[in-house]
Amino acid sequence: IKMIGLNEIILIFIAMFIMESVHWLQRNGKIVELFEQKPRWQRWTVYYTLLFLILCFGVYNNTQFIYFQF
Repeated sequence: IKMIGLNEIILIFIAMFIMESVHWLQRNGKIVELFEQKPRWQRWTVYYTLLFLILCFGVYNNTQFIYFQF
């Protein structure tokens, strides 16, 4: 059994803070207002940055797809 280290705990709290912040902004309608006010190039910069982060920090293994036999 692998123990969770301090770095993982800090990363978990940062991720929880980000998710709760986005949830709060969505509930109050601030995200739509924030993105509507920005120029197109700034919005697409944010989109591509998020895509890049997902590709860099995503977990990719060569395991079989879970619903392979369905």
